[in-house]
Amino acid sequence: MHVAWLRSVVNPPASLSVMSRYGWSAFQALRSVSEGDVLQNLLAVDWSTFFARDVLQENPRSLQRLRNLFGRDTVAAKELIAAYEPALLSTVQHMMRLQGPPGRPPGQNGPLHFCGTFGWSQVAAELTSIPKARVSLLGPGDHGLRPSACAAAAGHWRLARRLRSHEDEADEAEADAQLKYENSENSENSEHSGPLLLPSPASPASPDWAELSLPEVHLDLPAVLPIPCVERNISFAEFMQYFRTKRPFLIRKGLAVSASARALLDALDRSDLDGAVGSIPYAHDFMPRVARQADGLQEVLQGHAYLFLEIERETRLEELVQTYGLFGMRSWFNFDQELHSVLQVSLGQSGTGAPWHWHQDAFNVCLAGERAWFLKPPAEALMSRRPVSQGLPHLAGSYFAKQRHGDVLYVPELWSHAVVNLMLSSSLAFEFGTGSQPEK
Repeated sequence: MHVAWLRSVVNPPASLSVMSRYGWSAFQALRSVSEGDVLQNLLAVDWSTFFARDVLQENPRSLQRLRNLFGRDTVAAKELIAAYEPALLSTVQHMMRLQGPPGRPPGQNGPLHFCGTFGWSQVAAELTSIPKARVSLLGPGDHGLRPSACAAAAGHWRLARRLRSHEDEADEAEADAQLKYENSENSENSEHSGPLLLPSPASPASPDWAELSLPEVHLDLPAVLPIPCVERNISFAEFMQYFRTKRPFLIRKGLAVSASARALLDALDRSDLDGAVGSIPYAHDFMPRVARQADGLQEVLQGHAYLFLEIERETRLEELVQTYGLFGMRSWFNFDQELHSVLQVSLGQSGTGAPWHWHQDAFNVCLAGERAWFLKPPAEALMSRRPVSQGLPHLAGSYFAKQRHGDVLYVPELWSHAVVNLMLSSSLAFEFGTGSQPEK
C-alpha cells in the first residue's frame, strides 16, 4: 500500500478547509481503511448531515463565505451541498492526482451510486471523465437502484442524465442481479415470499392513553400531498415497489397488538438507560439535557418535554418490545450484507414532536396515540433545530399522513421528515442500513 498516498488523503491540504473543519470526525475514520477502500469510504458518507449539525449549532464566526448559513434554525440540504461540494471535489481530484485507484472498491455500492444518492454533480462529472473508471465506478447499490435513478430521486436531473449515459455497459450485471432477485422472490422456500407482516391477533387500543393525554392538537394544514396508504397484508413484492424507488407509504393497522400506557411508563421508569428528554428528540448536538427516565417522565406527561431513547439489547425495554413483536415483521431485510440498525422508543404529549431531519431508511410504528407526519424528498430536504412548539417551517408542498395506533410508516433514506404528536403518543422507530449514514 502506498502509505504516503493514504496519509495525504486523510490529511488534506489547507485548501480543503471546509472538509477539514466540518465532518472531521467522519473524515478521520478513513485512517483505518486500506488504500482500495478510501474513495469508497469518502463518498459513502452523508456529509450534509455532519455539515448541518455544525451549521445549526455554531456561531457565524467561521469561514467568511459560509456565514450566510449560520445563525439559522433551519437549513436546506441543497444549500449545504453547494457549500461543501467544491472541497469534496478537490479531495477526489487530489486522490486521482496521487494515482489513487479509480476502480470500484470491494462492496455492493459504487462511488457514483453515492454521488447520485447525495446529489454531487461536480464529483460525478469528475469521476465519469475518467474512461477506465466509468463502468468500474458504477454499482447497483444495496437496494438495487442505479446511480442515475438515485440522482433522479434526489431531483438532480442533469446528473441523472449524465450518469445514465455511462451505465449501458453495466446492464448485463444488473440483469443478472435482477434475475437473482426474481428467482428469490418466486421461490417457494424464499424468505421473501408471502406477506411482509406476520399475522397477529387484533386487540383494541388501550384506553389509559386518553386518560393521560392533554387536549388534542388540531393543525391548520397548508396545501399538502397525501402519502400512499396500504393494508397490512401487503406482500414483500408490493413493498419492494416502494422500497426500490424510495417512496414513503403508510401501512394501516400494521401492528395489531395494543400498547398499554401504564405498562410502557412502568418499563421506562424501571429502565436504567439514559435518554434525551427535551424539546427536540434527536441530535444531541442541538439540544438537550440527558436524564434518567425516572426523572423525566413526569415532565413529559406535563407536556414540557419529549422523551427519545435508544433501546439496547438485554434491557427491560427490549422485553417489552418483543411483546409487541416489533411490528410482526418478517426477516425480509436480509440483503446478503450486515445491516446497521437502531431501535428507538419515543413518548410525548400533544404538541410535542420532531422538527425537520433525515437519516437512513426507517420504519416507525405508532404504539398508541395519533401523530401528524410531514415528509419532503431529498432534493427539498431540511434540517432544523426549531422546537415543534414554535411551529414547523416550509410545510406547504410536503407529503402528509396522519398516523394512528397500529399504523406503520416507511420513511425512505434521506427523506426529510417532521412529526407532531396530536395527543399523548408513543412510537417505536426501527432504522436500518449499511452503516454509511450517521446515526440520528
